[in-house]
Amino acid sequence: MRVELEEILHTLSSDGSDAACDVRDALAPPEANDAPPNFFAEITRREQAPDDKVRRQVLRLITSLGYASTLVLQHRLEISYRQASSIVAALERDGMVAPAHGFRPHKTLAPAYQLLESLETQLDEPRQH
Repeated sequence: MRVELEEILHTLSSDGSDAACDVRDALAPPEANDAPPNFFAEITRREQAPDDKVRRQVLRLITSLGYASTLVLQHRLEISYRQASSIVAALERDGMVAPAHGFRPHKTLAPAYQLLESLETQLDEPRQH
């Protein structure tokens, strides 16, 4: 097949048409700097941080349950697995939940309760004025 295309290219080149350049460009192997996009980086790029409303929903949920799990967040908040796992990872990174042991859910830690209390207090203050 490639031989046939090269013959066509040679014929077009002898005619001096611009089509020969287009075909030559199409047949040329990709250059080293034309690397394919990094698929892993694309699928693992960080999602946008949840807004305050979602953050409060998450904090209310994990403090009422005493634990956090991707599955619970996914079902209760009706979000994707990717979003739920990102939230749980952020909660763990921020010290709101303990690391999971095996398949057990993440235990909610004291800072989560304190943060929820301070957020709720901030929300109540504007209403009083």
